[in-house]
Parts: sequence; structure tokens; C-alpha cells
Amino acid sequence: MLKKLILALLLTVPLLAQAKPITLKVRPNMVSSSSPYTEATIIVERDPANRQMVLLWGNRDIGIAGSSYYQLEGDQAERRFTKVIRFRETGEYEVKAVVIRNDDTYFSDSQTVIVR
Repeated sequence: MLKKLILALLLTVPLLAQAKPITLKVRPNMVSSSSPYTEATIIVERDPANRQMVLLWGNRDIGIAGSSYYQLEGDQAERRFTKVIRFRETGEYEVKAVVIRNDDTYFSDSQTVIVR
């Protein structure tokens, strides 16, 4: 019984550990208006269908405050991207990274940054 349970767990672990198609980390996520810079790190899992990656930031008051666009060459593309973001006004911002595939499907991840 115990051997069957261990075998079942070993067989399901790779399914549970699959990476997300795109991961965004923004640090720091709280900045002051006197030093309104943060760094976004984006990890895009390699996939032959990956074609584009877009990084956007903005809020409800001003809309899209900025963006960066990256062309991807499928599973040959770089996996890690970094971008320093400067916020021009105080407020709460959403930073969003989107990977777009050749069949127009997309995956995204987002984080909130507060500028005081």
C-alpha cells in the first residue's frame, strides 16, 4: 500500500511542478516619488509557439503609462528579461507581462507597485 502511494506521488509531482508560461517579479513593489524606479524581471518559459512579449504599466487615472515590446523566436528566444521602470506620478500601478503565441493565445502575470 505504501509503495503504491509513493509511486503515485512520484508520478504526479512533475505535473504539479510545471512552470507557468510567464512569470513577473517587480522589486521593489513600493517606491517613493523622489526615487520612483523599480525593476521588472520577466521569465518566459521556452515554447516553439512564443512570438511576442509585452510589458505594460499603468493605472486607472492615467491609463497606460508605459510599455516595452519584445520579439520572441519560439523556443530559441531568451528566457529572462529585465526592465527598469520609472513612474512619473504617485499612485497605485499595475505592471503586467504578456506572452503571445503564434495561434494568438496569450498568458499573463501581473503585480502591483505603489508610488508614494
